[in-house]
Amino acid sequence: MATRTLFLATVCGFIAASVADAQQLIRVTYPVSDIVSGEEHLKTLVNTLTKTIAPASWQERGGPGDWQFFPLGKALVINQTQEIHEAIQIMLARLRQGEEEADMIVLGR
Repeated sequence: MATRTLFLATVCGFIAASVADAQQLIRVTYPVSDIVSGEEHLKTLVNTLTKTIAPASWQERGGPGDWQFFPLGKALVINQTQEIHEAIQIMLARLRQGEEEADMIVLGR
């Protein structure tokens, strides 16, 4: 099977990966400085993502997907499948739509 390289820029992140099939993990960087202002906010955001979007697909539950936070750039780097990245992008877009929604979800209010 031929592998092709995919370069995509989205509103929520940037994708640069080789794609062989739909189950291959893709690394995406999501800037989250607008919705994460501290460690507690980050924990709540990651908890929300990993518990609501394909929970079994994350390493914490035996899946292949993982995440890493880079505090200097306030960026969340996630390795997941394309399908799960699409769900993450939708959730982050919803969080950004309004402060009330973001506060309720990200801050756990």
